[in-house]
Amino acid sequence: MLLWSALLALTYVGAAVLLWIFQERIIFKQRPLSPQQADEVRATYREMRSIRLVGADGVPIHAWYLPASAQASPRRLVLYFGANNEQVHWQLAARPAFDGWDRLLVDYRGYGLSDGSPSQAALEADASRWLALARSGGDGVAKAERLVVMGTGMGSYVATYLAAKHAVDGVILVVPYDSAVGIAQEMLPLYPVHWIMRHRFKTIAEAPKVRAPTLFIVGLQDTFVKERPRRVYQAWGSPARQWVELSRANHQTAPADPLYWHHLGEFLRGL
Repeated sequence: MLLWSALLALTYVGAAVLLWIFQERIIFKQRPLSPQQADEVRATYREMRSIRLVGADGVPIHAWYLPASAQASPRRLVLYFGANNEQVHWQLAARPAFDGWDRLLVDYRGYGLSDGSPSQAALEADASRWLALARSGGDGVAKAERLVVMGTGMGSYVATYLAAKHAVDGVILVVPYDSAVGIAQEMLPLYPVHWIMRHRFKTIAEAPKVRAPTLFIVGLQDTFVKERPRRVYQAWGSPARQWVELSRANHQTAPADPLYWHHLGEFLRGL
């Protein structure tokens, strides 16, 4: 009996150590682009520009920029942050919802054409640099007079983080969640996840600080985040917020629903 107890204890501790060591591989599903894939993106979207910056720590980072048109005035821009397993260049496709809006689509570190390794701290720092570039213009990006931050899944935390700390004109959150720690704790109830996870993505902690008009898009078939988007909505600081439910969408399929694009376009046209 004592031996079995010792084995169980060792197994438990060993699993916790592995979670600590390998959590980046679990949280961040890095998706770098090969040079050939990048060339295919450039060939497909000829009006698009490949934008490069250097992070605060010297790591080269990248985003895709698609101007609405050379003559657009005022300049309006959507700054987009993807999910943890997303290649953001798919958002370069022509969509009536984005008419009149420039798009700046951020590659997280280790994703797309960005170097380095992702972490919550790096995503926050890099996002602030992209926001500053959008606000000031330069490096091939037109200065944005109106700016919306948009995020899907993990990217909804990044968008919320920016909107909580900077004045923006709008926020769009797609399948957001209150806290990555909460999700992990639900999946691993026997482990002290709060002490194990370094990248907590606590959207709900930033939510009360946001003052910009906000669109929430959630999937009613989303069994991954369940009731968590509603918690963020209830904690949101801005009273100017909209709640859109997609009856057939899950955590991955919201953009496949035409209502996603309908409400996205309506929101942007109203700003």
